[in-house]
Amino acid sequence: MQRRLNGEKIPLRTLLLAAMVDRLSALVYANTKDAKSGINRPRSLVAILTREDTETNAGTEAYASGDDFDAARRAILEGVST
Repeated sequence: MQRRLNGEKIPLRTLLLAAMVDRLSALVYANTKDAKSGINRPRSLVAILTREDTETNAGTEAYASGDDFDAARRAILEGVST
């Protein structure tokens, strides 16, 4: 009942267990060849359970710097104007 009042859909115990699995899978992944090249990273169970890892985030890009963002923006705008 308290979960409903707080708007929580997933029990705290479940989220804590999922967070522990996420950390363990990150540690295991860190020791693989894939981690060295940055591919096949395991998906977060917490993100899946809380629906943060949905298609609404698909296509979202992050940039390391403002210059990277400006370069990507210019490329997009050039594609639109031609």
